[in-house]
Amino acid sequence: MKHKLLIIKDQEIDFWFTNGFLGEALEHFDFDIDTLVRSIVKNPFRYLPIMMHLSSKYGFDRVGKPSEYDLEFFIDYLDDEGVNTPIVEEFTQGLTDSIMKNVPKSESKGAKKK
Repeated sequence: MKHKLLIIKDQEIDFWFTNGFLGEALEHFDFDIDTLVRSIVKNPFRYLPIMMHLSSKYGFDRVGKPSEYDLEFFIDYLDDEGVNTPIVEEFTQGLTDSIMKNVPKSESKGAKKK
């Protein structure tokens, strides 16, 4: 299972980067994976706190506990610290790795298999 513990506002938060989390995010926004990626890149100020919340909440859901952090917790963190922090970079890297790992690779027509 892929998850990462990060400390935000002196709280250790377990972010999950799994197929289940990605599925929840796609359902939440009613996006396909390409639209999700484009939206995050186009407007990280809107989508990053939501993705952080969904990732954290998914972990709580998996262990059968209510989430300890609401969306406003992550919005406030990003308002206070910005999106160019080591914590946000680690979260974004985990998210990117998860998306790239789970997106099917297409082969061009006529490509020779080795």
